[in-house]
Amino acid sequence: MKTTVFPNLPRIMKTLVGLVFLLHGSSPFAQKLVVELYEKQDFVTYRNTSIDSTLMSPDYLSEIDDSKTKYVFDLTEKTSAFYREDRFQSILPIAFEKISDNLLRVQILQEDLHYGLLINLDPAQESVLWYQFSEFYTTVMKAHQFKLFKCD
Repeated sequence: MKTTVFPNLPRIMKTLVGLVFLLHGSSPFAQKLVVELYEKQDFVTYRNTSIDSTLMSPDYLSEIDDSKTKYVFDLTEKTSAFYREDRFQSILPIAFEKISDNLLRVQILQEDLHYGLLINLDPAQESVLWYQFSEFYTTVMKAHQFKLFKCD
């Protein structure tokens, strides 16, 4: 059936429906984000300083740790499940902030602790940094080998 009032309505509807699916599917932040870490290394400074400063000139640099750890961030429920060697360890509340189009800061909300992760989801520059700040030290764990999975 053709309509004379809106002759291009079917084409407009197809375009709008396609645009909705495209925008929904192109978001770099899915409902759940899984971070699997295979090789990581601690950078520590014995003072409270920035992540960049800690990475540039650490007071201590650990050996590479090849134990498997995994975080499952549920961005809808605002929780983080943590696994070590595929064994469930804990689930904690989180807060997250989209810093830029592909950069996500996840803060683990645990009393008296200030730590979290910075996750770059840009396929050309994927990176994962775990950080912890205290009055007396700053620790940054840099992931050397990891996988990121986004799922709904």
